[in-house]
Amino acid sequence: MSLQRVSLAIIPAAAERHTTPTAGFWIFDEETAQVETVSAELTITQYREIALYARKFALLARSAVTGSAARALITQAMASLPVPVT
Repeated sequence: MSLQRVSLAIIPAAAERHTTPTAGFWIFDEETAQVETVSAELTITQYREIALYARKFALLARSAVTGSAARALITQAMASLPVPVT
């Protein structure tokens, strides 16, 4: 969580939902996105379609926590495991 070029955000189970999750997706830039479905990995190159995923990401981000709040969720999850994590 201390890396400058990496951002970790977690959507808590109790968070207000602004949208529902979809298939996993990665937005690389304004020209390429990838979507992972059950049966295939799709490479999206149409600007309008990439913009749909960018809007979806923005909605998911509204429900997410970062920084110390995300760290607290991770610590809480680790503490609830039956075997201590070292």
